[in-house]
This record gives sequence, structure tokens and C-alpha cells, in this order.
Amino acid sequence: MHKSQTLFFTITIFLSAYLLFVVQPMIGKAILPTLGGTPSVWNTTMLFFQMLLLGGYFYAHAISKIKSLKLQFISHFGFVLLAGLSTLPMMTTMSPPADLENPMWWQIKNMMVLIGLPFLFLSATAPLLQKWFSHTDHPDAHNPYFLYASSNLGSVLALLFYPVLIEQFLPLADQSLYWTIGYGVLLTLMLVCTFTVLKHISVKADDEASLANAESPDSSPTWKDIWLWMFLAFIPSSLMLGYTSFITSDIGSAPMFWVVPLTLYILSFVIAFAKKPIIPLKATRFIFAILFAVIYAMMGSSYFLKLQLGIALGVLFFVTAIMCHQELVRLKPPPKHLTLFYLIMSLGGALGGLFNALLAPIIFVKPYEFMITGILSLFCWDLSSSLSFKSISSHKKPIMIFALVCGLAAASFFLLRYFVGTPYILLMPLFGFAAIPLVLILMDRKPYFILGCIVLSIATPFIPWQGTEKIVDMSRNYFGTLITADDLLTRNLSHGTTLHGSQPLNAADKTIPLTYYNPKTSIGESFEMVKRFHPSSSLEVAGLGLGTGSVSCLLRSQDHIQFFEIDPDIIRIASNPDIFSYLHDCPPKYDLTQGDARLKIRDFADGSYDLMLVDVFSSDNIPLHLITKQAVELYLSKIKENGIVVFHITSRYFELEPELAIITSSLNVPAFSKMSLSGNVDGTEYQFFHTMSVAMTFNEDYIKTLGTQGWTRLNTNDQRIAWSDDFANPLRAMSFNIIKKRKSPEGDHKGE
Repeated sequence: MHKSQTLFFTITIFLSAYLLFVVQPMIGKAILPTLGGTPSVWNTTMLFFQMLLLGGYFYAHAISKIKSLKLQFISHFGFVLLAGLSTLPMMTTMSPPADLENPMWWQIKNMMVLIGLPFLFLSATAPLLQKWFSHTDHPDAHNPYFLYASSNLGSVLALLFYPVLIEQFLPLADQSLYWTIGYGVLLTLMLVCTFTVLKHISVKADDEASLANAESPDSSPTWKDIWLWMFLAFIPSSLMLGYTSFITSDIGSAPMFWVVPLTLYILSFVIAFAKKPIIPLKATRFIFAILFAVIYAMMGSSYFLKLQLGIALGVLFFVTAIMCHQELVRLKPPPKHLTLFYLIMSLGGALGGLFNALLAPIIFVKPYEFMITGILSLFCWDLSSSLSFKSISSHKKPIMIFALVCGLAAASFFLLRYFVGTPYILLMPLFGFAAIPLVLILMDRKPYFILGCIVLSIATPFIPWQGTEKIVDMSRNYFGTLITADDLLTRNLSHGTTLHGSQPLNAADKTIPLTYYNPKTSIGESFEMVKRFHPSSSLEVAGLGLGTGSVSCLLRSQDHIQFFEIDPDIIRIASNPDIFSYLHDCPPKYDLTQGDARLKIRDFADGSYDLMLVDVFSSDNIPLHLITKQAVELYLSKIKENGIVVFHITSRYFELEPELAIITSSLNVPAFSKMSLSGNVDGTEYQFFHTMSVAMTFNEDYIKTLGTQGWTRLNTNDQRIAWSDDFANPLRAMSFNIIKKRKSPEGDHKGE
């Protein structure tokens, strides 16, 4: 009987967690196309589910106060059933928001309609089942926390299966249907689980009062305990969202990238709450101390590529999360207060989501929250111990070592401030390694360890953000952080950490398009070709993506370009001639439409454009809904019979040429690709970059010309399924160091 109790409880808790976590990337994927693929979609999604999880745990804590365990079960089962009947199966399409200035509340409202009630009551299932298990006569009833490991295992498998299997083979409508079926199976398991142990629950319920009286009066959590639980849950939650923003801003905004930090986060729970510790807490603290010193030193060096730094930060985040959750396990209360413990943990996680998604964008113009929370993570190390200092004489040696740490930080500051871009910067990692023995010595002196690491961390990661450039404009909104700064030759627009567009500072050169839009790039070549075939007639051009507006300088005074841009701050920056003057100084007439390019261009008549430029990537992030088969069909319908569509697909992490080849082959559209190399504008030091483009056209004259200019015809015998609105597998398009493979000398820029 005991084995069957454990089996049914484990399976039911496992399935409830699986359903909870597989639906999160599913809903994010459904929302993503409407909001332009911004990384904030996932942060808002996470905030929404964290708040619902908090509500679910509060509900579980409240319903567990009902004296009758049978009534607890009947009430919870009824709520879960009614929530499912009122909502499921989920819708997977929705109309776009009316206000794109801040679409967060639109997103939250729609997610509440889609999945709010089922998720709310489903999230209470695992803590309630653990609470009910503690009232059985099972030998492990006194420690039901081991069941939390099965809950977390279900969560991890859901997050792993989604990008690897579910997203690759099932369209969204089918995903919704199978999730609904799983919901029904869970209801059945809840009934079976309850009827299997009903007799034992009843017996234990009668003895509940005596058990409560037998507990030590000191077992009740104090306010100090509650604040510690909350803080230890807040840190990994905030770090997870900060790390997610780092990944999705510079690699890609899609479920497969969202789930990496979330999987590490949940896996840390599995490790921490295992019945037998996988790694001792002391060992975790030791590893954390070393990683913190080395990786925060790496953050101060521009020498390290974002991919390398991203992997290093992921390791540090994972170890930090394990340490925080192991501290939570060490401080967990008796089973009587289990639901309160989970409620406070959920509150801490929700506060981490609120801090990153709501407060940080308002408080910080730059994304400092990840580094600040990283510094706060130092206080999670043996958090419950005292910070008090004893006699000064016993601290002479640590004080001397702390002084050395401060000197190390000062040297780091000097290197980063005056030698960025020189070989001396390669010494930076050595300072991190030099810090290791100092940190290890200070580990037994917690106050000095914390102070030393804070000094080290402040002295390194903030310096690269200062830079040597003159800041002209900074802004941060739902779509990311934009920094406009001047160097010696050009004014540069950066999206996060990636160059987004440039303009010469010299007034006489301000109409020279740089980066990817010079006439010598593959994009420039396509514009020049179209102009040659229309020497006197005006051109109608669509630009999906605005950037700095430099592409307008590829056109003439009789031409007209219609820009589509989702980010209101990009429109503000490009439209202000005091910041970037391309739109003001270049000859063509232009119009601006704010909103997601694919959604907005539907409102324009078919056959409107001679040329369409699809340049919608920000950083190396690819909004997948803009490069699906349905999207390409839409673009082709908007150009004239002899028009041309040009895709800008330069990327460090994604090889999109084969995917576009599959799409154009399925549509029987002639398509060509070209990687143009970087160089300098004639007679100047201004640079244009390597540029990878794909052109699609039925125009025979264009086809012949592209063939003579080094463009390669896209032909494919690939039988794989083309990316569509229901199916997109970015994993198969990932290919690191694409630029090096193509033997292009540049490699650290992307997107206008």
C-alpha cells in the first residue's frame, strides 16, 4: 500500500508540474508574433506565471486550513474541473494590441483569458498533495518534501521536451489539444490518488490535533525565517530573468532560448530538494566563491565574446541558484507549515519577476539589474549566520587581504578605463584568477568575503558600460535598451550591446550610408540594380525595420519609402535630425508606420511596391514569425509583378539561408543569396560591414543581373518542413561562427 501511495502521489505531482511548465513556452510562442519577437515578451510571460503561481500557493495555503481533508479535496477538485471547462482548449491566435507604447498589460490580459484560471488552480496541486501526503501513515509522511523533486523533474522534462520535440513536430493548435487531454488525465489521477489513500488520510486527520500539540513551540516560523525564505527565492528568480534577457537580446527570442535559464532554475530545485544531497552545501559555496571572482572579472573585459560570457554567466547563475535553494532546504520548516513555506518561496520568486519586468526598466536606463542581483547573491552565502565583528585584533590578517582585494579592484579599474582595446586587457582574466586564493582565505570570514567580492564586482562589470564614447541619447522600453553615442568618426546606435546603425559626424558626409547599407554591400547592390531598371520613374519601396533610416540614402528624390517599425524609441531617434539625420537629409519622401511589420503591412494594397527590404532583426535576435512561409507569401503579394523582396539575414548564430531556400522552393519562387565583404568607403575611414542577403523575384531582368553580380541561386532538395506560423525550429538553423565560415573579416555587428 505504501508503494502505491508513493507511486500515485509521485505521478500526479509529476504530471501537474509537467503541464504547468510546458504551457509557459506554449503561451509565449502564441503571443510572440503579435508583439514583434521582443525578449520582453518572455519576461512578461514569466512575471505573469510567477504571479499566478503565487496566487495558487496562497490558495493552497488557505484551503489547507479547512479542517476536513475530504472537503479540501472536493473543493480543489471542483475548482480545477470548472477552470478547465471554462477555458480549454486554449486559443492560439489573437488580435494585436491597440497601444504599442506599452503592450505589457495587453499581454497579461490575453494570457489571463487564455490560461489564467487552469494555471492558477493547477499550480496549487503539488503543494496540496504534499500536504495531504503528510497526513497519511506512510513512513516518509514526516518529510513530504522529497515529492517536490518529482514536481521539479516534471518541470525540467517539460522545458526540455518543448523545444526539442513538441515545438519541432506539433503546431500550436495540436499542442493546445494535447495539453487539454493531459489536463483531463490529471483530473483522473487526482481522483485515483485520493481514493487510494482516503482511508489513511481520514485516520491521520483524526490525529492531526495531537500531532500539532506534540510539535515543539519553537517549530513555528519566525518573521526572520520568512524574510530569509523570501530573499533566498528572490535572488535566483531575478537572476534567471536577467540571464534570459541577456540570451534573448543577443541570440534569439524563441521558446528554445527562453527555456534554457528556466530549465537551469528548476534543475537547481531538483538538486537542492533531492532526498539525498547530490552535492553538499559547503561544496556549492566553495564553487560559487571561485566562479564569482573569475566570471565577474570576465565581465569587465571586452575581449570576451558574448557567447563565451553568456555560457560563463549561465554556469554562475546555475551554481548560485543551487546554493540559494540548498539554503532554503536547510531552513525549511516542519510539514505543518509546508504550504506557508511554498507560499513565501513563490512570493520571493514573484518579487524577482516584478523587479526585473516592472521596476528595473523604470529605475535603470541600462540593464544593471542582472549585475546588482548578482552582487546581492553574495549575501545568500550562509545567510542566517551573524555578520557581527568580534575583536579587531583577530581581523588583522583578513584586513590585509581585504586591502589587497581593493588594490586588485583598483588595478582592474585602471586596465579597463585606459587600456580597453589593447593587448593589456588580456591581463584582466589573470586578476580574476589571482583573486581565487584571496577569496578562499576570506571565506571563513563572511563579512570580509562579502565586502571583497562586492568591491571586485563593482570595479569590473560596470566599466564597459561607461566606455570612451560620448553618450548622446539613452532610452529603455519594452523592446530593449537603446544607446546613441559618438566616437571619433561616427554616431552609433546600439541595441543593448550590439551596434545597430552608424552615421558620419562630418556634416559633408552625413548622407553616406554605412554598416550594411552602403551601395557596395549586397543590400546596396539590390537597390542600385532596381534603380538602373527604373532610371526616370519613381520607386515605391517598403522598409520592414527602420533602424537609423540610412537605407533611405540609397534612393532618389522621386522615390518613396514606407517604413514599418515596432519600437517607438527607434522612430523617435531616427526622426530627430539632432540625433540621426538620414531621414531629414536624404532625398526620398518617406512615411512611418508604427507596429509589427507583418501585421501592419497587411493593411496596404497588394502589388504596391517595386522593392521590399525585410530587415527586422535586432541584434542577433530573430523574430521567427517574420520569416515563415506565410510571411514570405504575404511579402510577395505586396510587391508588383516584377518587383523584388530582399531579406537581410546577417547573423553570428543562425544560418537562415537554408531555411529561406526551403521556403522559396515550396513556393516556387526564384531566390538568390550573396555575402558581400566589409571594407572602407572610398577615400574615407568609414566602414561598411559584411552583409548576407537573400533576394526573391520573378523579374527575368533582375534574375540575369543578380547572376552576373555574384549572387548564388538558391536550390534545395531538402525535404524538411518549411518554417510556418505553427512550426519553426530555430535549433536546426543554429550554426556558430557563421561569419568565420564565410571567411569574412568582420564579425561583431548585426542589424541596423
